Amino acid sequence: MAMLTLRIDDELNNRITALAQKTGRTKTYFIKKLLVDAIDDLEDELWAQEAVLAYRARLAFEGREEWFDFDTVMKELDARDLALELEQTGNKGSGTNAKEFESSGRGKTGDSNSGKRSRKAGKAA
Repeated sequence: MAMLTLRIDDELNNRITALAQKTGRTKTYFIKKLLVDAIDDLEDELWAQEAVLAYRARLAFEGREEWFDFDTVMKELDARDLALELEQTGNKGSGTNAKEFESSGRGKTGDSNSGKRSRKAGKAA
């Protein structure tokens, strides 16, 4: 396991110390948790930006210039999530592989989970 040393101001240290004392956990626990949560959020943001760019590139390649709303983007992301999940799980018993799913266009409309994504990458709520 790697070790990281960083300097923080006294006020932040006091806040972390008080939180640790109130909860009975260590300051290290909270620092690790905050880092994991922050990195997850940053990765989610980067992944979403890449997905939007890929969607726009596909529209440009198809010669379509159009505006798209939030629901359309969310449906695209949900379809991509499902395709990745199918690919990662090996489609046990599904009868459909991820590439067939993506090319079929299923999951892009009528998805009851569209527009409801969790904060963690690859998870639709």
